[in-house]
Amino acid sequence: MRTNDSTGQDVTVPTVEALIALRGEVAHHRPARRAQSIKIGPALSPVRGRGMEYAESRDYVAGDDARHIDWRLTARIGRAHTKLFQAETERITAVLIDLSPSLFFGTRTRFKSVQAARVAASALWSAVRDGDRVGLVIPEGTAASPRFASGVRGALPLLHGLAQAYAAPRPRVQGALVNPLSSLAKRLRHGARLVIVADAHSVAEVPDTVWSMLQGIEVHVVLIVDALEQQPPASTLPARVGASRVFLRLGQSETATRWRDYFTTPIEAFKVTAMRQRLRIHLVSTDDNATEWLHGFNAPQAHVA
Repeated sequence: MRTNDSTGQDVTVPTVEALIALRGEVAHHRPARRAQSIKIGPALSPVRGRGMEYAESRDYVAGDDARHIDWRLTARIGRAHTKLFQAETERITAVLIDLSPSLFFGTRTRFKSVQAARVAASALWSAVRDGDRVGLVIPEGTAASPRFASGVRGALPLLHGLAQAYAAPRPRVQGALVNPLSSLAKRLRHGARLVIVADAHSVAEVPDTVWSMLQGIEVHVVLIVDALEQQPPASTLPARVGASRVFLRLGQSETATRWRDYFTTPIEAFKVTAMRQRLRIHLVSTDDNATEWLHGFNAPQAHVA
């Protein structure tokens, strides 16, 4: 099977080298604007996250907020201590990838799985450029416990894990994104960013109760699509189902309707969910530039592509 086109780009299997090279393309996109003073407006504040993070503990003195008592240190030393906090200046950006078998397909330029890996890598590089701590979530089990790292050195191991995750198709798992999203909702702080790179059918399986848990988190959902899925030719397409050879007669209205219901309806339905839950949607085709969606990623207002 061919894995590279004439330009050396990965086609069916994402490579670490190609994912690293996207850093240069991301550098050409304008970073998120940050406020120079405290004003109401679309610019992002230089203070990120929910505002405060732990700095140190000191002896408790009369008048300290009892809610900030460091109970572990108090129990260990035997003398009351209170926690001190400082402004949080480092935002967290987590990237959740979809490994469903429906992504391992493509008719334009590259597989959807490869484009998903490239989009996820562009999100990581954009976050690194903005000074965020980044983490990659691979839905292997029932919980999402990513390690967050900063800078280029922190992103490189994540890209290796990303390439390995998409190296081969995985078995179909119903609701594979539900548990990782529920876990992230409990772990991510208010003001964090979450990028979900997925097939439309995968996000359609996530119930509203889970999306509601992500309130206070800036959620971007990047749906990977293929041109054949969105605009099938009005002709007969051969296909193989198991050991049988079948023909899809897309020129027939009944077949075309069933095709549209399977590929297009989930996207339109999710747009309604996204509007209700205040999620940002980006549609990226397999032949699109994997970094163009970043214009919406850094936009101050909700962006629906």
